[in-house]
Amino acid sequence: MCVKIVLPPSKANPNGLEVPARIALKDPDLNLAFILPDETAKDKPAAFPFIKLEKAPKLQELDDLVCVGRMVKNLEQAPVVSMSEVASVVHKPRTFIIGGKYHGGPVFTLDGTMVGITALYTSENSQINTTVILPAEDVQEVAQQAKTAKPVKPTLSTTKTSDAPDGVTPVPAIPK
Repeated sequence: MCVKIVLPPSKANPNGLEVPARIALKDPDLNLAFILPDETAKDKPAAFPFIKLEKAPKLQELDDLVCVGRMVKNLEQAPVVSMSEVASVVHKPRTFIIGGKYHGGPVFTLDGTMVGITALYTSENSQINTTVILPAEDVQEVAQQAKTAKPVKPTLSTTKTSDAPDGVTPVPAIPK
């Protein structure tokens, strides 16, 4: 599996930069994966900018949100910003804020306070997908674990080349 961190153009890299990365930690409960730059990568910035994850403000329905994301690869992964509002605050099975767009992107209040990160929540029967905002403090808790996580080593899938459909080459599977 090829994972990359895609950075926008900057003074140092006017064409942007794609840094090889590795999956450091997967959290199936939050539907998040944390990636770290590959330590052996030749092209990488000296430091990555980051967003401080702190306790999210108390939100209520109709509060304004600013959602940040990227378009799909076919659309040059162009940055995109949109306005949204809190549709609902759910407390069980865990706290989610309903609202936001662009899975995996950060969400802010109008004053720039980080609310959380959008993720796709799938119902138990996998028939309903809803974009939810994971509160910043929940993401921060798991992100701390990702810092010290040992590298996840890909293992070859149990599928043999001869078992794969014509024209399909089995790829390494990431262990759970």
